[in-house]
Amino acid sequence: MNPMTNRISQGCTATLAATCLCAFAAAQTTDYLIPAADGRSLGLETRWLAHVAPSPGAATAQAFTCDGDSVFVTDSACHMSRVLVASGNTVWTNACGRATDHVLDIDRASRVARIPAGKNGDLTPPTQLDEVLVTLDAAIASFDTNTGQITQTQRLERIPSTRSILHGRYLIFGARGGQLVWQQYAIGHLWKCNEVGGSIVARPIRLGSAIAVAGTTGEILVVDPDTTRQVWRRRLAGSVVGSLAAGDDALFAASADQAIHAFEAATGRPRWRFLTETPLSCDLFCDGARVYAQIPEKGLIALATKSETLLEAKVAWTAQVPGNAIARAGHRILVWDAASHTLTAVAAESGHVEGKVTVPSIVDLVVADPVSARMFVLGAGGTLQLLEALDKSVVAAE
Repeated sequence: MNPMTNRISQGCTATLAATCLCAFAAAQTTDYLIPAADGRSLGLETRWLAHVAPSPGAATAQAFTCDGDSVFVTDSACHMSRVLVASGNTVWTNACGRATDHVLDIDRASRVARIPAGKNGDLTPPTQLDEVLVTLDAAIASFDTNTGQITQTQRLERIPSTRSILHGRYLIFGARGGQLVWQQYAIGHLWKCNEVGGSIVARPIRLGSAIAVAGTTGEILVVDPDTTRQVWRRRLAGSVVGSLAAGDDALFAASADQAIHAFEAATGRPRWRFLTETPLSCDLFCDGARVYAQIPEKGLIALATKSETLLEAKVAWTAQVPGNAIARAGHRILVWDAASHTLTAVAAESGHVEGKVTVPSIVDLVVADPVSARMFVLGAGGTLQLLEALDKSVVAAE
């Protein structure tokens, strides 16, 4: 047995499926992180409230969504709980690493495999495997989705610095050395790397059928995920550390060169740029018609994704709202400021503030679907609240 697998196995707790509690029962003894009235002012409604208790002596850490079926919650002792999106029930809780490990990402994958069985190691007939893939500091641990039991652990040749994109049998992630890495998770093999340069801070994103990534050297790389071949590459004058955004057949990047850049998705041809007075490191969000960015000393700004001139983007509005835009809920844009634990809703057409709530006990807020604004809000004591947009239709901005 792999030594690391053995260590994780020794730390695993018993599967807790028998002790699952209904989310609504938990709600009777747990306060809502975002009350109903505040949720309505944000354009959100609560689907359920649940409690995912951290292991003894540990603190609630993060939430991860990797499909529409489950949300995974981790704690500071590297335990992981699988929670059903449909009900808020906890299916199981197990250790997913050593207490000192850091969980960087959680993905879910399905594949067909033949598994060694019996004393002679004979292979079983082809079996459909449903796995949870946990990316740790220097390894990926695989778990059975139904039971939570560990199935394998693989060491990584490249240390990940970002969350992953699951593509076929590969996990694609940015590495500390500045490479975009394809890790074959089924057999634990590094397939290929593409050099980006510097270091990669923000998670790669999908750009149509391609994948886009940026580095601290200002390099933007778009590749074919099936072949790893370069589609196009651009070099900006400043580093890119915030999240890229994709929409309206374009890619958007905020750079330390004091500008937001828009490129044609297919060719990389510059579409426009928006100049500011300060280096930018913000995450970007695009709802299709506009791209949103937090500009220091200016506030949240909405830019039209298309412009009549290469030199100047069309500014729709500016709002004095802290944080980064994260989702669209009907006619509202939701803005999350992690520093102040504040969630704000602004009108997508005007930037007018329509609702705001500050909850100091929120430790993580994860958007599963930025179009329907489905989001999971995780509290310090293990409270988990699922909210969705009251109006799931997206009103196109002019």
